[in-house]
Amino acid sequence: MRRFSLLFLLFFLFSFFPAAEAATYFVRGNLILAVYNDDDNEIGIDLGSLDRDWTTTDELAPAGTVSLDKFEDIDDWSLVNAGCFGYKTDYQLWFGTSKSNAPPISIPNILGFESGSYFVTIIYHNTVYGNTQDGSQVVVIQAGIRNSYGQVMNSNSTAPGYYSGLNPSRADGNGEINLAPLADASASVQLYLFHYDMLDLDRGPESTTDYTAVISIKGDGSVWLNLPTENRAPTIDSFTISSAAVTSGETLRLTADAGDPDDDPLTYTWSTSYSGLTGFPVTTAENRYAFDAPQVTQPTDITFTLVVADGSHEVVADNEVTVSVTADGSENSPPTEVRAVAVPSSTTEGVRVTLTGSARDPDGDPLTYTWSTT
Repeated sequence: MRRFSLLFLLFFLFSFFPAAEAATYFVRGNLILAVYNDDDNEIGIDLGSLDRDWTTTDELAPAGTVSLDKFEDIDDWSLVNAGCFGYKTDYQLWFGTSKSNAPPISIPNILGFESGSYFVTIIYHNTVYGNTQDGSQVVVIQAGIRNSYGQVMNSNSTAPGYYSGLNPSRADGNGEINLAPLADASASVQLYLFHYDMLDLDRGPESTTDYTAVISIKGDGSVWLNLPTENRAPTIDSFTISSAAVTSGETLRLTADAGDPDDDPLTYTWSTSYSGLTGFPVTTAENRYAFDAPQVTQPTDITFTLVVADGSHEVVADNEVTVSVTADGSENSPPTEVRAVAVPSSTTEGVRVTLTGSARDPDGDPLTYTWSTT
């Protein structure tokens, strides 16, 4: 009897709901994005046919489609979640999660997912068309409407992305995406789209990945298929030197507090225009660099600059740092007690004369003697 009921349900789903047609929104065979808050409005967005080339980069919905303006009381992206789903006959199903590895599914999971997809799709479809046939890619329904995405897809679970039981292994809250990052207009959030043919996972164009494509929502409210990931530049929060004044020979340390929003490894290039300091510019993988202040004979100001790079971007620190270096009191002293003697001191032409010099150096430095005549 249970098997007959399931077969009847499938017959009902596939017989009484139309397949996708040109310019027809919210029907079986289309991919649908749901953006919602359980206590506020729910936005349904038709992303087009499932019969498409999943390797391309396309704008699926224009800027402004996903917007806080479509909610009644919500003005904080962190209170909004999103998921996407789609299904076709012969047990073809698509769904998106925040994780790039596919969860395991089973036959009962598939039946629950297709049933949930049907009810959400039809409520979107009927709301969009109503008594007209104009249609719209976007539908907004109020909280509490029966068969909404929030009610149907997440029934029996407090974790978003449950998909009517299809995704129980993601009941830890990693099923859908939260839109908090969109508070930064330059940011985007991603849903990894999986395609199952019954229980067989379609790995898509890249055999090394589980997902078929990536659905992205940008900060401007547009929705994209396979949006290229734009590498973001590192940021420098501070650039400092360990001391503002030292004497020659003292150790100095340059330090940077920097980060990269994409977690790219960073390099630090420390530079100075002072020619008396050897070893500069120098590039390190560490965010600090130590060196000894150079020998100087008079007070000298030395200025340093910093460039942080992530392999794609180079960022110059807003500030420069300067250290004043003074002599350490150990300047080299000149030789003393310099004497020169000629033997003989007076002679005639042709007689050999021997010159003898002597001197003492207070620093113990080796001495050289240069003889000259006028």
